[in-house]
Amino acid sequence: MTRRCSPMRRWLIDLPTRIHLWSAELQIRHRSPSDADADALQARRDNLDVLREYRKNRQYPRNDTELPSTPYFVDTDGRHCAVAHLMRASGHHDEVRRIAATANLARIDAMDPVILAPWARRSGLSKRELARIQPTMPTRTSRFSASCSGPRWY
Repeated sequence: MTRRCSPMRRWLIDLPTRIHLWSAELQIRHRSPSDADADALQARRDNLDVLREYRKNRQYPRNDTELPSTPYFVDTDGRHCAVAHLMRASGHHDEVRRIAATANLARIDAMDPVILAPWARRSGLSKRELARIQPTMPTRTSRFSASCSGPRWY
């Protein structure tokens, strides 16, 4: 029988992802590409604002695999990683579904550029920045995650 996490446990489980996303956003926000036009800069700011709201809402995917430090594009409950969320928020639902079907546990560099690159160009974010945003998800057997379905860690 699976126990639901208390709010404090969920907060602890999500903390590394929140820190990662906060750090990525801060780093990217303070770096402006010199070759970007006004539209790309606006798209960049808009996406970073969406990323900030995503971080605050804490609806991150849950890694239900045994693979440690694995990114999860869309989890089995339909929660999207930060990059998938940015794509979906800008209306690119089909691309999100295609990546989830073909590279759901892949890092940005391993995703099909035919699917990812057109959106990335319009996003105002470089492939390197998208890779920086993409967090890894703790496994269900990690110390914090296990506390929601198994023995307590404290």
